[in-house]
Amino acid sequence: MRFSSIHLAVAALLAGAVLSAETFKVNITDKVQVGQTQLQPGKYLLEVDGSSAVLKDKSGKAIDAKTKVEQTDKKASETKIGVKTSQATELLESITPKGGRVRVTFE
Repeated sequence: MRFSSIHLAVAALLAGAVLSAETFKVNITDKVQVGQTQLQPGKYLLEVDGSSAVLKDKSGKAIDAKTKVEQTDKKASETKIGVKTSQATELLESITPKGGRVRVTFE
């Protein structure tokens, strides 16, 4: 079976897309709100795929929240959780995962 250059290019693009997706383990130590969801302290998964990101709880359920992914110059040496206070509520603002070259901002 012979593959044309178009088939090879499509295969290379698909392989690159699969490789660009990353999953990070994140430990949230305090109650925070993201979108309309109140997160309890615990372990979560942050799945980053190109310009999109999804935060999931320990059961794998996606947390409904708008995200923005920014690329960083170097890998983070530790996980950084950004939180801001609004009307006495702690809001999850951003996550920079250890070992990643991204910063995910929550809207």
